[in-house]
Amino acid sequence: MTSAVNKTDEIGPLLTDLREILQSADGLVTYPFEPVSRIVEEMGEWLSTHSEYDELLEQVVAVTQNRVGAQEAGRMLLARGFQKIRAGQSYDAIRFFGRAQQKLALQESLDELAEGLFGCGLAYESVGLLWAARSNALSAADLALREYWQYGRLASRASTCVRRIVWLELQLGRVACAMQWMQVAFALAHDRGLDEEEKKKFSDQVTAQDATLGMLMLRSELEDLRRLRFLPDVLDECGLHLARMALLYALGHEDFLREEGTIPSTETAEQVRDLFTTLLKHPGSADLPDRPTGLGGGTIALLSHVLGCTLTVHSEEDDESLLLAERILATTEAMLATSLEFDIFPQRAEFSLNVERSNKVDGLPQCEFDESRSLGTVRHSGTIPNAIVSHDNWLLDIVLKIVGHMIILPDHEAYAQRVFGEELGLARAVNFTESSTAIRNILGHNPKFRLSDWNNEQNPRAFMVRRESRWHEGLLQSEKGENREEPAYGVGDPPKELLDRSVIKHTERKVLSLINMPLWDKAKWLATLYLWAEDLDREPFIALAFADSDSGKAIFGEWRAKLGNVDASEQLRVSIITGIDKANPFAYRVLVGCSTPTSRSGVREFVFISRIHRMDPPDSKNLEAFRVRYERVRKYRILPAFMPDATAKPEPFFDLAISKQMIRICPAWQIGENDPDSVAIDPQEEAIVPPEVKEPPILRLLDRRRRKKAR
Repeated sequence: MTSAVNKTDEIGPLLTDLREILQSADGLVTYPFEPVSRIVEEMGEWLSTHSEYDELLEQVVAVTQNRVGAQEAGRMLLARGFQKIRAGQSYDAIRFFGRAQQKLALQESLDELAEGLFGCGLAYESVGLLWAARSNALSAADLALREYWQYGRLASRASTCVRRIVWLELQLGRVACAMQWMQVAFALAHDRGLDEEEKKKFSDQVTAQDATLGMLMLRSELEDLRRLRFLPDVLDECGLHLARMALLYALGHEDFLREEGTIPSTETAEQVRDLFTTLLKHPGSADLPDRPTGLGGGTIALLSHVLGCTLTVHSEEDDESLLLAERILATTEAMLATSLEFDIFPQRAEFSLNVERSNKVDGLPQCEFDESRSLGTVRHSGTIPNAIVSHDNWLLDIVLKIVGHMIILPDHEAYAQRVFGEELGLARAVNFTESSTAIRNILGHNPKFRLSDWNNEQNPRAFMVRRESRWHEGLLQSEKGENREEPAYGVGDPPKELLDRSVIKHTERKVLSLINMPLWDKAKWLATLYLWAEDLDREPFIALAFADSDSGKAIFGEWRAKLGNVDASEQLRVSIITGIDKANPFAYRVLVGCSTPTSRSGVREFVFISRIHRMDPPDSKNLEAFRVRYERVRKYRILPAFMPDATAKPEPFFDLAISKQMIRICPAWQIGENDPDSVAIDPQEEAIVPPEVKEPPILRLLDRRRRKKAR
């Protein structure tokens, strides 16, 4: 336009081009719209006679109004988000921050956008969604450091973001990643030139992170320690002396610690063990995983606990696979973050995804799913686009398929209207969960995110594992045995606070299931059979008869892989509920699911997935014969059988049998309102109640269901 200032016929098309550029740029986060709008305004002094200029100015006015209006709305939502955080209402905070992010995603409000991302990351973290929290904190750090890269001014918020990332990596158990971000935090603190008060606060936080890393080291398994044996000298070089001491003790080098004076000679072995036991069980370790993660060895497992389900992504160790795995987890968590309050039915307790690099893939990543194995695979070419465009949103396609394999939505429209519409959940999930750009902006193209990156740099000494078993054998709460006796169930309605899902973390909910729902749907459970020998002292058999032989055998194959040939811990729950229908006195239901855990281990809400089948025999002869034999020997075996239809002769598969001791055979009238077997009670049926029983527990169950239906 400068060169065409004296060529009137060329100005018009150029103004049209600029108008189209501004139209296309509307909504782009980093487009420098404000200076462009000022330039256009000044052009009016010498372009007032051009109609194309009037059209350009109208475009500038429209975009300015959208952006300025969006900024004000975004700032209001941002302030409300922080109010919700301070009030402890994390899910509401996620909703407000998510909406604020979309309105503040403008060049003119990048500072506020960074605040919104950091705040949303805090909210995600407070409900146990660490991958979503990490991606938001990374994006916030990248924006906070942009001023440093451009003008050399280092804002304090950049250091705050990076220190938060350290804590997140520690909670994820990723030793190498935590150490890398600690180095960045050290560098930022040095560049800022902290005053005395800031130095003390920073030093206290480093000490706390050092101790937390030590807690993680103490949880190591022997195979972990073999990979960590090179790390003590590196930790020493990094100034992480508590973590170094803990690792050396876990490796079995207590004598070395005594020789160098780290452990005083006056301390006995018992006193030293007590010290490390105290550190192992420190309250701060409650948020740590059972052991360090991401230590290498071919593939790396990344875990997420969302809606009570465990989503595990197994990634190859190359950078692109790891970044894609992290992005999938962050997007899934962000999308489902506020969904605990919905009546969502989980299909599985666990789902696994493999992320692989393949030379057979050309273009965007591709995914496929094996429903029967609860397994998905994502393959990529090694070049993964960072940007997501609406007409080809490959990431959203992958995540929605994962979610579809994990949960069932009873009301798709209501869910989509609230989460995807009102909350802008899709935008929240997709727009700020890509971390590769932020990582490379801050750390360059070779971050030290693998343990091998640290082992090779300084050529440290190796401290070989001297222990034959873990030093903490039996000390962790999760390793304690559980009493599998039937628990006592409460009477009356649960306390309201117990049902308030707005204060439950995703990690405080746990789905318990041994049911592979797609496999059971395919198998078609037709009947329950009983087999026994004439000898009353021999254990009887229960056979679940399936119309599809291969699927039935696959169900028991999965069970045997998880439980073994003997269900010693009685994880599989089998219940037979009799007297369910007064119109058919011999009818009963068989329920197969998971046993109720007696140890909560930090879980506030359990979700059970069961399969139920109604039997309508002409008499109770077979069931009674099984009961008599079971009560005599107190054990039985459960196995699959093939029965193509209800009239066919069954074919049992004895080689797939699982031995058990516990089974519940109970009349329906004894089932109360808080009994897990209450799912086998149909309110349309009239249960059989003995005439001498005046207030059967089943009445309380039916009354609660009527009240719930009335609401």
